[in-house]
Amino acid sequence: MKQVAIPFHSGAGHTERLAQIIVDTMNDRIGFVAHLIRVEPLDQVDWARLQHADAIIFGSPTYM
Repeated sequence: MKQVAIPFHSGAGHTERLAQIIVDTMNDRIGFVAHLIRVEPLDQVDWARLQHADAIIFGSPTYM
């Protein structure tokens, strides 16, 4: 299966909610394995998921 990493930053929670919708859709309807990765803080598991991902979708608020 294709691995997708979605690193995101969300100040008020709106970007996180949108990222979660994308993850749910990819996992349930498209058949990918998608992972949410909060960028603060990143641990070794997060770095490994980013390194092995077939695709990375970045989520950031409009003010960034």
